[in-house]
Amino acid sequence: LAEQLRSDTPDIALDVHRRAAHWHYEQGNYEEAVHHALECGDPELAADALNLWASHLVSRAHLMTVERWYSRLPLEVLAKRVDLIVKIAYALIFLRRYGELRKIEPILELGADHLPSASGGHCSIALAMAAMSRNEVAKGFDLIGRVDVRNRDASGFGAFEYGAAANLLAYRAITCGDFERGRELIATARSYNERAQDTFSGGYMVAIEGFGLVLRGQVDESLNRFRS
Repeated sequence: LAEQLRSDTPDIALDVHRRAAHWHYEQGNYEEAVHHALECGDPELAADALNLWASHLVSRAHLMTVERWYSRLPLEVLAKRVDLIVKIAYALIFLRRYGELRKIEPILELGADHLPSASGGHCSIALAMAAMSRNEVAKGFDLIGRVDVRNRDASGFGAFEYGAAANLLAYRAITCGDFERGRELIATARSYNERAQDTFSGGYMVAIEGFGLVLRGQVDESLNRFRS
């Protein structure tokens, strides 16, 4: 029926998709909103819906869903929404899609000097994560060292970002032998993860905490931490 409607009455089909896109967007059904917005040729609405939806997708590790819809949107539309670019970057980083990541890194670099809103979009954190993913450790440590994770009034995806930043800062501290600072930063990461209701970066927090315990010679405690 959908194919027949498109072929017999294309104007009506576009209007149906347009109405459906706006209705689903208002109802918070962002997957349907993105689909119908693209079908009616409204990439701006599709990007707005994906921006809201991606906040949950990334923090819950639904990365391939972000990648799939990103690939269907024009870069010039995405570039107007730096917070969405940051969310897409996380998906591409963890999926190791470095070719696609290179296309959006210039946008992140332009936004690195600007503080994000409380709801997220921190370009410097994403750039640090990209560097670490490529094993550019010195660059990653330098970038994350510029991020202040203390007492940020962040929630949702913003809290996810600061939790990730605190995890990376903890890893840097532990690597440099500052175990006390590492413990403090792990506690900070845990606080942000709870605010974000995030299970994804929580796994990294456990890994970093266990790594620190091993370096201190507390192998049994490290194993217990991993098992829990």
